[in-house]
Amino acid sequence: LLALRCRRPLPPDTDVRLVWGRDIRSATGLATREDRVLAFKTRPAFSARLRCQRVNPQAACLPMLPLELRFTAEVPAAPLKAVRLLDASGKAYPADPIDPATQPLVRELTFRGPLPERARLTLQLPADLRDDAGRALENAASFPLAVPLDEYPPLAKFSGAFGILEAHEGGV
Repeated sequence: LLALRCRRPLPPDTDVRLVWGRDIRSATGLATREDRVLAFKTRPAFSARLRCQRVNPQAACLPMLPLELRFTAEVPAAPLKAVRLLDASGKAYPADPIDPATQPLVRELTFRGPLPERARLTLQLPADLRDDAGRALENAASFPLAVPLDEYPPLAKFSGAFGILEAHEGGV
């Protein structure tokens, strides 16, 4: 087993080839007979993205469904306790709890609804957030992120059980 480390950081999301040259000898003296090329791809840049369900692509997030903060790499769970989703008055909407003892690395945080309709929330991340390889967040300048919420769709506004009567289809 042989481990190698590049002397400089490689660019993210890039095809890389390692050429293991002819005549390189092992500790026992055996030499390779020809060049061997090992191809691999580097990881994508470390970034964060907020995902939510919408009525259409131009609409704001639906307040009764979860908001998901996704990372392109695993992040230590402990610093994620400092992530905040706040409304204009400063009220915090917590993410689902994560236990660092059972889940030391995380790729996603979920903020469950219901959230206030027609609100404008702000998603704040810790300034020094780093992934499992120690890389800084590439899109850190996008945070704090404004998160506009839509109104509840008409069918979500009924507080109890309801039914629909059809006038011409022999109602149920």
